[in-house]
Amino acid sequence: MIRVIGTSPPNQPKKAIAYCRQSKDKKDGIDRQVEKCLKLIAERGWELVHAPFTDNDVSASSKKKKRPAYDQAMAMVKAKRCDVLVVSHMDRLYRRLVELEDIIPVVEQAEVMVVSIDGTYDLSTPMGRLVARNLCSAAQAEVEIKAERNVGKNVQAAQNGVRNKSGCRPFGYCADRFTPMDAGVSLNVVHGTPKNPCPTVDGAGWPSREPWHEVTVRIPDTAYDADGRVTATQSEADAIRDAIASVRRGGSLIAIERKWHSLGLRPPLAPFGPLREGNPWNHHTVKRILTNPHIAGWRSYRNGEIVAAGNWPPLVGVSDFEEAQVILTDPGRVRPGGALSLLGGIAECRCRAVVKRAARRNYGTYRCSAYEAGDAARTGPHVAVKAGLIDQYVADVLIETMGLPDAAELFADDTEEIDIPALKQRLGTLEKALAKLSLQNSMDLIPDSVFAVNAAEISAERELISAQIAEAGQVNAAAVLLASADVRATWEGMNISEQRAVVRQVMRVTLRPLGCGCRRPDLDQIVKIAWKVPVAA
Repeated sequence: MIRVIGTSPPNQPKKAIAYCRQSKDKKDGIDRQVEKCLKLIAERGWELVHAPFTDNDVSASSKKKKRPAYDQAMAMVKAKRCDVLVVSHMDRLYRRLVELEDIIPVVEQAEVMVVSIDGTYDLSTPMGRLVARNLCSAAQAEVEIKAERNVGKNVQAAQNGVRNKSGCRPFGYCADRFTPMDAGVSLNVVHGTPKNPCPTVDGAGWPSREPWHEVTVRIPDTAYDADGRVTATQSEADAIRDAIASVRRGGSLIAIERKWHSLGLRPPLAPFGPLREGNPWNHHTVKRILTNPHIAGWRSYRNGEIVAAGNWPPLVGVSDFEEAQVILTDPGRVRPGGALSLLGGIAECRCRAVVKRAARRNYGTYRCSAYEAGDAARTGPHVAVKAGLIDQYVADVLIETMGLPDAAELFADDTEEIDIPALKQRLGTLEKALAKLSLQNSMDLIPDSVFAVNAAEISAERELISAQIAEAGQVNAAAVLLASADVRATWEGMNISEQRAVVRQVMRVTLRPLGCGCRRPDLDQIVKIAWKVPVAA
């Protein structure tokens, strides 16, 4: 027997509220729940004291997701502003036993009935709580079985190379997640469909402060019609291809980050709306894009493990992608500071100390690092000269030398090609050997002294092979200039980190002091260049 409880006087209708929830965004589904709840309230002669509380497209199975309407409904229950809480089914109210245990003391203290379309549940009695717990256990088991089934489905899809449809639009691809966002792509693909729309942003584009309108992704060199629709677009796909090539030429992620910012590209997690002040890109976002196997047409699952070839066109070649990964995932790789000068930290003073770039009012200078050590270290004279003059001189000499008819022979790379697959196989063998050694030591099969010696030898060989793999993955920076028909245009098209990689590879620059009172410096005497490869005089 169900005990009727409530706070309203006998002659007054009970005060009722309704709560409805739908896991997926299906408007008709939530409307049907509301209709059934209102019909029940009317049939019982209860008074609806608040508009129905609805959580649409909200799951009750997740601990992290908030249910705003649920919280409001429970607040009314706690405040004793209702006598009846109406739901279409009990699993609309809760899905987990722990949540039910939170609800029971609340409705018991407030003396509120919980009524569903299929019956009334008196959570203040042992039998009522038993029924509720059994139903909740069944609902929770259903959720767990469904989750296990979805995991199996996702694994199978990954093994078949099917594109992952969840999450934000992958950077470099259109709304269909299949077509590369290249220049001239069909607008229907760029905009997407009502079921699979492309992310939208505003009218004037970042860093505009104008109101944001429903248009489409605004990316560099984009042309718009009178209604703000895209008529032509520059390629996000080309931005990824250029970034992979830049990494292989020795470019830094920070330089790529700055370039994408200057082009107006939007991060994939911020497809619309105002962007934060400064550069919206960061080092981690760029690296995550460039190390994702999907840009090479590979399907990965969970921890980035490649499981199959994807069913979508790649943006970069597999070999280029793998070589870039060797560089980006090298444990010994030091994150560059995004150098703003061509020779800072590369060129040397006559005293053999490296020069650093320093700021002087409206211009930069190259200053010997010995100055920072104090007067005791000044065995000078040391160099201190305007950076702009030196940068231009070194660039002109480099471009002129690379443009010589026989430059290709002078800078020919005669080193033997490194077998990267063989090195990777050897690295894997060392990893297994170290793991086996650690297991034997943990089982006291070998003494600690033997383990320490062998582990040190294996670690040293691992570091050597990792360095060889990282070096092999880099493109010969000078070869990029040598292969160009217009060396100056290619040089000017490189970012500063790529230019520094070229200088570091082919020359050693020494700067000499100007001397007292020198206003027109002779750069031929100040800058001494020693080529690291044989160059004709």
